[in-house]
Amino acid sequence: MSNQFRGVSTCVFIAISAAISPLAPAQPCGLRADFGPGVTGLPPNYVPSPPTINSLAVHDDGSGPALYLCGYAFSFGQADPAGVSHSVGRIRGMTAESVGYRTDGVALAAASLDLQSNLPGGPRLYVTGPGFAARNAGGGAITNIAMWDGQQWNSVGTLAPPGRALAVFDDGHGGGTQLYVAGDPLDPSGSLVSRWNGVAWEVLPPPAPSGTNVVGRALTVFDDGSGPALYLAGAFGATDSDLSGLAKWNGQGWEVLHAPATGASLSSLAVFQNKLYVAGSFSLPEPGKGGIAARNPDGTWSGIGASTQTFGILLPTLSVASDANGLALYIGNLAWMPNGVGSASVSGCFLRYDGSSVTSPVRTYWSLSSSNGAGRGYCVAAYNAGDAPSLYLAGNFSAYSTGTPQTLPLTSAAYSIVRIPQSGRQAGHILELGTGVNTGIFLTGEFNNNRPNMLKVRFQGRDQLAFFGGIGGGGGEPSFGYVLFDGEHWTTNPQRVQGTSAGPLFVAGVPAQVDGEERMLLASTESSSLGYIIPGSTMFTAYGPSVFGASQARSLQFFDDGTTNGPVLYMSGTSRISRLINGFWRDLPTTHSTNSMLIGDLGDGQRLYAGVLDFGAAGVSVWNGSDLVLMGTPGELPAGPTTLVIHDDGLGPRLYATFPGAGQSQGRTLNRIAVLEGQHWQPLGEGLVGGTSIIALASFDDGSGPSLYAAGDFTAAGSTPSKGFARWHNNAWEPVLDINNRNDGTHYYDFSLATLGDCLYVFGRFATTGLRPAGAPIDISSNAILGENLIAIRRCPPACFPDLNCDGAVDQGDVDYLINAVSGGDNPAGANLDLNSDDVVDQADVDELVNVIAGAPCQ
Repeated sequence: MSNQFRGVSTCVFIAISAAISPLAPAQPCGLRADFGPGVTGLPPNYVPSPPTINSLAVHDDGSGPALYLCGYAFSFGQADPAGVSHSVGRIRGMTAESVGYRTDGVALAAASLDLQSNLPGGPRLYVTGPGFAARNAGGGAITNIAMWDGQQWNSVGTLAPPGRALAVFDDGHGGGTQLYVAGDPLDPSGSLVSRWNGVAWEVLPPPAPSGTNVVGRALTVFDDGSGPALYLAGAFGATDSDLSGLAKWNGQGWEVLHAPATGASLSSLAVFQNKLYVAGSFSLPEPGKGGIAARNPDGTWSGIGASTQTFGILLPTLSVASDANGLALYIGNLAWMPNGVGSASVSGCFLRYDGSSVTSPVRTYWSLSSSNGAGRGYCVAAYNAGDAPSLYLAGNFSAYSTGTPQTLPLTSAAYSIVRIPQSGRQAGHILELGTGVNTGIFLTGEFNNNRPNMLKVRFQGRDQLAFFGGIGGGGGEPSFGYVLFDGEHWTTNPQRVQGTSAGPLFVAGVPAQVDGEERMLLASTESSSLGYIIPGSTMFTAYGPSVFGASQARSLQFFDDGTTNGPVLYMSGTSRISRLINGFWRDLPTTHSTNSMLIGDLGDGQRLYAGVLDFGAAGVSVWNGSDLVLMGTPGELPAGPTTLVIHDDGLGPRLYATFPGAGQSQGRTLNRIAVLEGQHWQPLGEGLVGGTSIIALASFDDGSGPSLYAAGDFTAAGSTPSKGFARWHNNAWEPVLDINNRNDGTHYYDFSLATLGDCLYVFGRFATTGLRPAGAPIDISSNAILGENLIAIRRCPPACFPDLNCDGAVDQGDVDYLINAVSGGDNPAGANLDLNSDDVVDQADVDELVNVIAGAPCQ
């Protein structure tokens, strides 16, 4: 019956328990954009490093609630087009995206505020900071402070210098609800606060008219029992040595209040459990206590019962957010002494305070290794992205730990923002933001061989994609070295394997039986070895002897060439193919320099093919068990092929190869790609133009007929401009997506292609902000197609897999399975139940399946 079905049954079983509605409609076909990207940095050398996120705000601009981020120099995914970064972004659902056309400079504060009658229409998002500039497409910069109305950025008058904190307040003197901004001195008088009534700015008097007015850092509204009042925190007071740092606005002037300690410099304010909390640089009378305090009704101050201290020159931050255990005060950017005075401090942590006790911290780091210093955690916000209420923690960090604060390993990589679901299967787990594959942690120079690699494997009874290289996480879960994906669910390796301070890096893998157990064999960058990890262990167990080139491996496969009494393990690297026979590694004949390996069938059974250089003549050879026999005509290819694939365009399977440079065959130019026809290599149109690096290939039918897809650093497919992703379809090149949007000569060119089920997956380092269908105008704001190192194209219509219960036969058992699901039962195989592709799973699908069993094609 296989000739009746579109696609091949993959029968993906669910590896973990998950609540999945059996009546869920099929996923849409075409480009799959639900691999939400993380937020990355974009320093001048374009090597991602942690951005800075200073503030989080939940705001609904009319298109639904979103979590807005403000900070400095971040992007979405691996990189934006050259020179483009953002200071404002948002998370809508599970997708990160820019806000408006572009935002520059440093954004220190973002807040969703409603000026009511002074600006009717509900809350707007206000953003301010030094050098902050918001731009609309085709418009000039709106500097220092701007307002987002859901469609574009708007001017908020002229504010100079920029602010550090925002609040709205009605002081009861007839001006209504107005916008207050605190910052550096606004004029020679020392004013630290201005207010805007929707039309014009008014500079308020300084909090210390005859004293020192350095900076206003925080604003909040609090009612101490005498009515709501606006409170200002910062550095100001009678003299430089007698700073108070706290003042209360009465509508006509400031009342300077006693600070927790003489000379206090305050950095943050929060209202929690009907108390006003302050954070800053100060000590309390109780030994070892300081940094955080609550104001008592009599004007005195109380600590939070934990030993804290300020962290470097930066000051603590306060956020109030609701989690699964209720409302809590989160404290960031603080060093914490868990055991009191004299104990070692834990820097770069978040603390949670419930009003009576402090919980263990989430500790942040600047890089994978604690020796590179602590990260900074600045802000916390609660937001429901649609899957579960979550806490989002942000700041300036690249990794974090939830274990014993002083110990490694870290539990995941992150780019200055993580989320903690408060319900569901992942409740309490700290996750990196993306739902694709996170490779960023290994792009900081700690590893040289961190090239991404994606391979299709048959593991644990199902087809999966295995990702290798600089892997830091998959599907939001932390993972070290590799991650697996079956099309719906991720399997991660959460424990770092012992080795160097950062652990070994795995560059390729293959399933194998080891002592009666199925293991994933891994090629390690350490000791040029192959080995495996027993789940739950941190040990890397060697498999066979060390082999030269394991650290450069691109593929591991078992193959039976008829001479070895069964399959043996083959490994392809950058310059050789080796096989493991009787406990020893043997290279294939050394007269050939091999650059690629393919095990496939051209119609005469499974064979091993290798891209070779044989005494200077480039080509492809087939392995006969004792030698590599050159195919085609020598001298037609300019260099040894780097990628091989078998593709059937309807005329039978043929061998395709990619290579650097251009060659000549029968008077025709071969540009980077060719197909072997008989004894000669033939061009594919004008080939792939530009670039120098390896091109990934895959054969895939998206519903419009079989096509050969290519991803790499090329700039044109045939005569059509194409930045990195195109297909050979109906004897012509068609650009698919522009995945290399950079125009500064730097390209992200490490790509892998693989098919799984009815999807083609593209994995590598590609620009995601601005990623767009080929030929479409660049629109940095749209982010129409998103991914974190991973995008997918699904067949249209989705392929029909009628073997719903995955028992290898299409029969009454599948009908019973479907009837049970339609009636409200489970779908344990995770099958696509919408057989007629009408987005509803019902009796019509049962009828469709019955017809298929009777001999009708599966539509």
